[in-house]
Amino acid sequence: MNSAKFYFSLIYTSVLFILSIYLFNSRESDAKTRQANTSPKVDYILNYDYGENVNSDEEVDDSVAEDGIRIGKDGFSIQDSSCTPPGGMVFLKKHKSASSTLQTVAKNFCRYYSIPSESPPVGSVSGGYPGPFQPQFLGAPRHPKPLAISTHQVFNYEIEMDIFPENAFFLTSVREPFSLFRSMFEYFYRRWDSEAAVRNRKCGFTCWGAPYAHWLAEGPAESRVRFGAEISEYLDRLPKIFNKSDPWAFRAKNFQAFELGLDWTRDDKKYVNGKINELTQAFDLILLAEYFYESLVLLREKLCLPWTAMYARSRMVSKPYTKEPFTSSQTNTLKKFYAQDFQIYKYFNQTLQKKISAYGRARMSHDARKLRQMYALCDRQPKRCSFSRPQGRTHKGDPVDNSVVNASALIKYMEAHQGSCEWGAFAKLKNNQPTGCGQDEVLFPKV
Repeated sequence: MNSAKFYFSLIYTSVLFILSIYLFNSRESDAKTRQANTSPKVDYILNYDYGENVNSDEEVDDSVAEDGIRIGKDGFSIQDSSCTPPGGMVFLKKHKSASSTLQTVAKNFCRYYSIPSESPPVGSVSGGYPGPFQPQFLGAPRHPKPLAISTHQVFNYEIEMDIFPENAFFLTSVREPFSLFRSMFEYFYRRWDSEAAVRNRKCGFTCWGAPYAHWLAEGPAESRVRFGAEISEYLDRLPKIFNKSDPWAFRAKNFQAFELGLDWTRDDKKYVNGKINELTQAFDLILLAEYFYESLVLLREKLCLPWTAMYARSRMVSKPYTKEPFTSSQTNTLKKFYAQDFQIYKYFNQTLQKKISAYGRARMSHDARKLRQMYALCDRQPKRCSFSRPQGRTHKGDPVDNSVVNASALIKYMEAHQGSCEWGAFAKLKNNQPTGCGQDEVLFPKV
């Protein structure tokens, strides 16, 4: 009898528990429905912050092809199966433009299709940076007929269009000029607290601190350089302290245009428009840092890569720093000093939007969202984004030039293009001393 009462009580309690869960879920569902019906419809908004935290566990219904999108087993939209990969890769790596992440993707492309890539002779810059790219200033071994490169360089339209394969993919990125200036000032100057810090920086080949540290020195009685100034002080003083003849002055004016190969001292719109047309002809895709995931989606379709090869762990990300709003005067100063950059960014923002529309806004929304989730997942589990190389291509028999770069000629070329300073790896190489860079074993072989 007691046993019968126990089981009856157990069944009765279980029924009540199940009923309570059902009623709770019903109320929640009704509330969400009411909220969805009363909330305004939000259109698809671009401009992702790829440093933002993403919930990679968010469920996506991959079985439903909404708005006519064909969805594959991997959850992404289905790509045209007739994709033909490029025969090479020229990635112009620009400073502070999501370029380190994109560099990894460019290298993934080369690894996937077994395409050899050129390396820098010293540090991370190639071709005689900040001079226009010259192939003799590449690291050994160099390929007389290069197929790929993905390093910092100053674009040289005539030479690079000539020496790389006709079917090579030309790629670079740009960034909104106000945002880039903040990041660049922090990267090259503000994060260094003293001259000793830049002098002792291992492999500091690009002259950290220049030109800001020299321009912000406060007079003959003070040190010849000064670190620690705030960005507001620099902008307020920039019109008076700017000197276009000083080493590294291009960092203070039209820096993105400079790295794209323009004459950074010319601000007339007719000249810039002509150069924009030239860049449009040269580059197969110019991406925007502010539209990072959309850019990767477009790039993947051009490179014929698996989605996992589009993953790159974030590198060279600046530490958090204060971002005070610019005054109206400072804003006008930036618009004046970076007029070319604003013109270039506006144009390639428009062209990117057209490419996104051609891809399909709904399709882009789906694929960009999936890619964000993949990045978040692979940040935690990098092996999830490994990929296997296809069989076929090999370039092991290609001729190479193993001669060491002429360091003296490289230094002279850099000096001739405002790329000198009295500290860091540049000064060491000029004095024929080891630089602290990984290439020292080649530049200074042990006897």
